[in-house]
Amino acid sequence: MRKCIILLTAFLFIYHLSFSQNVVTGKVTDNKDGSPLQGVTVIAKGSNKVTQTRADGSFSIELVTKEKVLTFSYVGFSTEEINVGNRKNISVALSTADRKLQEVIVVAYGTQTKKEVTGSIVKVDGKQLEDVPMVSVDQMLQGRVAGLQSIATSGQPGTAQDIVIRGIGSISANASPLFVVDGIPINTGDFSGLTQTTNTLAGLNPNDIENVSVLKDAASESVYGSRAANGVILITTKKGKSGRTQFKIDMETGRNTQAYFPDAGKPLNRQQFFALSTEGILNAGGTQNDVAQINDALGVNNGVNTNWLDAVQRRGLQQSLNISASGGDQKTTFYMSGGFFNQQASVIASDFKRYSGAFSVQHKVNSKLSLNASLNLSQSLQHTPLVAGNYRNPIQAALQLLPSQPTYDHDTVVYDRNQFDLFSGIYNPLAIAKFDRNSLSNFKGVGAISGEYKIIPDLTFSSNYGIDYLTLEEIQYWNPFFGDAFSRGGDLGSVYTRVFNWVWTNTLDYRKSLKESLNSYVDLKVGYESQRSQEYVLSAYGSGVPMTTELVLPSISTPTTASEGASNYAFASAFAIGSVNYENKYVLSGSVRRDGSSRFGSANRYGTFWSVGGSWNLDQEDFLLGSALISNLKIRSSYGVNGNAEIGNYLSIATYGFGNGNNYVQQPGSYPDNVGNPNLTWELNKPFNVGIDAGILKNRINFSVEYYNRVTSHLLLNVPLSQTSGFSTAEENVGGNEKYRSRSHF
Repeated sequence: MRKCIILLTAFLFIYHLSFSQNVVTGKVTDNKDGSPLQGVTVIAKGSNKVTQTRADGSFSIELVTKEKVLTFSYVGFSTEEINVGNRKNISVALSTADRKLQEVIVVAYGTQTKKEVTGSIVKVDGKQLEDVPMVSVDQMLQGRVAGLQSIATSGQPGTAQDIVIRGIGSISANASPLFVVDGIPINTGDFSGLTQTTNTLAGLNPNDIENVSVLKDAASESVYGSRAANGVILITTKKGKSGRTQFKIDMETGRNTQAYFPDAGKPLNRQQFFALSTEGILNAGGTQNDVAQINDALGVNNGVNTNWLDAVQRRGLQQSLNISASGGDQKTTFYMSGGFFNQQASVIASDFKRYSGAFSVQHKVNSKLSLNASLNLSQSLQHTPLVAGNYRNPIQAALQLLPSQPTYDHDTVVYDRNQFDLFSGIYNPLAIAKFDRNSLSNFKGVGAISGEYKIIPDLTFSSNYGIDYLTLEEIQYWNPFFGDAFSRGGDLGSVYTRVFNWVWTNTLDYRKSLKESLNSYVDLKVGYESQRSQEYVLSAYGSGVPMTTELVLPSISTPTTASEGASNYAFASAFAIGSVNYENKYVLSGSVRRDGSSRFGSANRYGTFWSVGGSWNLDQEDFLLGSALISNLKIRSSYGVNGNAEIGNYLSIATYGFGNGNNYVQQPGSYPDNVGNPNLTWELNKPFNVGIDAGILKNRINFSVEYYNRVTSHLLLNVPLSQTSGFSTAEENVGGNEKYRSRSHF
């Protein structure tokens, strides 16, 4: 019996020794300069034990005797495996990896390294956008992304951009991509009612942008489901980084002029004009007496020789000032900035100003919970001439007015109607610019609060609530002394627009290693997202303003019309994203999303969208590993289905119109103004993509070659109706056969 007890005791002692706890401490540094590295992930190989290094690079981890190997990984550095043995303290120096290959790219609902990406994604770093003499980020993307075209709708500063990614895949629906700022799908485009063109993205200071990811194929964009047919542009704003507080100030100023104006399009000078006038009168059968009378009426003897094109043009001015501060420690980081931007166009009465501010903070409560908040605010002021309409556009007026018509009389701008009635409706553009007003004040705010909780080492819950808020106040004032509103004693209009958009996204992310290596894993993410956007518009118009140009409020005029309107939409979505990565060699990915939208008919309110993708990193194979010539070589392909929901908010519903021309004997009237279609649904987009990414000579030279084929079906078109129904057309998804399909290649 005693022998059994002794043997059992010895066994338990040996067992205890084999699994006894052993605390290992150490420090991780950069092998180049010896600086400590914070946030390095330390994993006990073969277990779920994990920790991270502190601000001074130190760490501690508790091991059992059988756990001998520690794995150290950090973005931008090579992963190291260290055999601890019996040591209690170790020092680790990580070497810099090829940062081009380890670069983190923002993707839908997360981030990935270049090795993990299976889709067609182009990253534009924020440093490429700083100090660029343009108003908004959508202008700056032109020429930086293959397959993306960004075209200004006019030369007005702050104008809306027409952006197309890989061609136009729709006939009647909007072809613009979806913009997502810090996880918030935002409203973009032109919301103005009186001024010619505005751009909601112009309210976002490009200097506050960390990076931009342009998603171009099914594997990258289809997780956004019904709104991904035209591509997705992800904008990530700047966040703080731990370390000493860093301050940054940058200023710039410059001038701009019109780059090119064809000589053949320039107006005639005085001598040329009257020579042609004389020739025309004689060719029409007129006499010399007719020439004298007509040319005298045109001002041949007044000695005026006006170059109207020069009169309405100027040397434009551009200024910007940006100040920022960022820093923090291992628990809390922050970023804050303020900016000013001013741009005067090379045409009179056209300018744009923006005052902006940004703030973000990230706080790690403990090893499991972290909280984040961000806010970007801006106030934009814009003045713009009319593009056309009654020749109120300065350039159009300059090309129509005569060189014998004066601009100023003793330093006073000429607005005498008798001198500008030679051609009806054309007035001195200098007087129009001085006395009339077309202005816009735009306030924009984009903000989010988010949290992340690590339930277990492999499972993380994230929640993000964001808002996108926009107000526009527009005033259009036409003076009572001359011009288009002279007969009415002046005109005045005012439009107020408010857009409030909120998005709430909740996700669960499960990531499990397949082997003892960090580069083989399964990642599964599921989520639910809801969004609601509410637009409100109030407008008022009047005539008969006081005989002064100092008062421009709607209340001082005699009201003529007033209206109020609202337009809302909502989305509710569930989605799943999955990927399998084996040793960073072979990566498979897939996504599925179920979208519901208020924009579509009751019969087709929900749709399912999906994608599959795969990539093969050949540079990780033994036959290329360590190659001096080929640094990076990847083959990837994807296919999927996504949709286009940009058709307007109420096309599927039979609606009535009220007010304005529908009134009868001073009483409110209404009539049906949309036939509706309960079967209306998404346009379907089916993109196929295959590409090769390569880098040679240590990635000194990089290139990508891609082939894609995009087929759009269920195209929305206006189908003719018998007018006995009260309507001439109805919107339907009729692009089901080949002749209605849109194909594009790049």
